[in-house]
Amino acid sequence: MHLTALLLPVVLAPLLLLALGMGWFLSSLGVYLRDVKEAVVLFLRIWFFLTPLVYPITRVPDNLLWVMKLNPLVFVVEASRNILLWGKFFSWKEWAVWMLIGSITTILGYIWFDKTRKGFADVL
Repeated sequence: MHLTALLLPVVLAPLLLLALGMGWFLSSLGVYLRDVKEAVVLFLRIWFFLTPLVYPITRVPDNLLWVMKLNPLVFVVEASRNILLWGKFFSWKEWAVWMLIGSITTILGYIWFDKTRKGFADVL
């Protein structure tokens, strides 16, 4: 194992923020719309195959690479693979972009949750 493995928590930070924000948003939305659970399950199945977990990103054609880069998990998977397996550093610029997106998602998710939670008791 390489010393770069110590950067794994740093690589996972944008994913944590994104998951927290989406969790707040979807959990409050699920109170009002019961079918959110089924939609999320379907979305996650599709998202799994659009993320290079079981295949390397080098297998993706160059003309579709920009689409793959829109997937937040691509950065996390590729950066984790690079620091754990190959001892290579990740792009700090990409990390900063995903941290910003994750932070915005967390803030907006919390604002949404806070505004909608007042009606939870009425619906449940």
